[in-house]
Amino acid sequence: IDWIEGKCDMIADIVATIPEEERVTAMLMGGEEGRVAGNDMLQSWMIEQAGGKCVVTEGKDHNWIDVGVEKVFEWNPEFLFCTGSTGLDYSPEGLLADKAWSAVTAIQNKNVFVIPARIDAWDIPGISACIGTMYMLHKMYPDYFSAEQLQNEIDEYYTFMFGKTFTPDYLGYDLENE
Repeated sequence: IDWIEGKCDMIADIVATIPEEERVTAMLMGGEEGRVAGNDMLQSWMIEQAGGKCVVTEGKDHNWIDVGVEKVFEWNPEFLFCTGSTGLDYSPEGLLADKAWSAVTAIQNKNVFVIPARIDAWDIPGISACIGTMYMLHKMYPDYFSAEQLQNEIDEYYTFMFGKTFTPDYLGYDLENE
């Protein structure tokens, strides 16, 4: 509990330094195009904790909601995160190449990211959600939370939880080719 509270406080301290006019909009898409984390889900909360403004305005009962692609286009997030904890019927590369999706700011700016989950899902309820929140913070605000800082936190987390670190390839992320 102390570890989680300390990391949440650290994230909050970083986010407090980000001027309001620099805050970006974001959402997290589920396993299907047009399926999103409702505004009452952990994933939307993670976006908010990481300093983003979650564009999803719907949600109840902490469930994924099917809003359709048109609604995603209407919300027009600057960052689009995709769950890594379930199989996707689309790919970020496919969205980036799809002319219809080019209307979305996140696509135009190539700000589409899958939350790592190859071994340990960072976007589901649990301690690793702290790392997922830091991942979002880094992606949205790299000038405030660098790849090096994120890597240090990832290594600290796995050392604390499992007594060892794991390679980025093993965990399913790449901070070097950003």
